[in-house]
Amino acid sequence: MKHLLLACCLLFVGSIATAQEEKETQKKVLPSQKGVFLNTTLSSLTEPEGGPSLGLEYRFSETVAVGLDATALLYVLPDTYEDSRDRRGFRVRPEIKFFPSFWQKEHRSFYVSLMGLYKEIRYNEQFYSFDGTNTNMYTVRQKKAVSALSANMGVQRYVGPDRRILIELYAGCGFRHRRTTPGDPYDSYRDTDRFLRLSIDEDGYSPSFAFGFKLGYRL
Repeated sequence: MKHLLLACCLLFVGSIATAQEEKETQKKVLPSQKGVFLNTTLSSLTEPEGGPSLGLEYRFSETVAVGLDATALLYVLPDTYEDSRDRRGFRVRPEIKFFPSFWQKEHRSFYVSLMGLYKEIRYNEQFYSFDGTNTNMYTVRQKKAVSALSANMGVQRYVGPDRRILIELYAGCGFRHRRTTPGDPYDSYRDTDRFLRLSIDEDGYSPSFAFGFKLGYRL
């Protein structure tokens, strides 16, 4: 819900900013906005495992662009996990975008893309063992690694006097694989076959959904 509300606000602001330029752009056709873009994914701040994001995108032709963004996962939203104080990690997402030729007004705004993802989170988890007499508690440093691939659709909107400010919204779906490494030599009860089966909120393969919005600047 937070993602949707913030996305609607950004698109509304972008519409107001570009409305003042409609008379001028109707008289001339602007070239595609090629070049290098510096951007940040604002939606990463409101994800369950969130943090600031920084990315670069290079649009080297009218139809193709490549990009890479990195996110520092520094906090967890309240009520997401029982003990989330020590969860830290990172995420990287390479992407290639294709802008269809049928969109040729001011610039090609609509695109389809293929996005990869790798996310790694490290945290402490407590386990209990029973030796026949006593129950012992021990802490294990866990590593959760997620790899994903998704096909997305999105739209880019340029605003401002020089059309350097970029607002972008995208959504898509795909598959991801999650594996948690316990690092516990005595952890023999885990089922290793679960890494190969389809799952929803546990290790293994599962569907994934991509959604986000970015704010960028053309250098």
